[in-house]
Amino acid sequence: MEPQGQDAIQALTIFTHERVKPYVQEIAWAPGDSLIIDNWQMLHARAVVSKSSVDRLLLRCLVS
Repeated sequence: MEPQGQDAIQALTIFTHERVKPYVQEIAWAPGDSLIIDNWQMLHARAVVSKSSVDRLLLRCLVS
């Protein structure tokens, strides 16, 4: 896959940083191949919150 725009190029730059390289797995795509991602496991998975962190506050920011 190749980035298809400036935002994608910037994302690729961030995700090819040394800290993520151990987690990268290259896939040889062929016509007709499909990829299914379990969104809850991959993007929304979180560790169990410890009792000392029960009152934590999560802050989020959306920039468009």
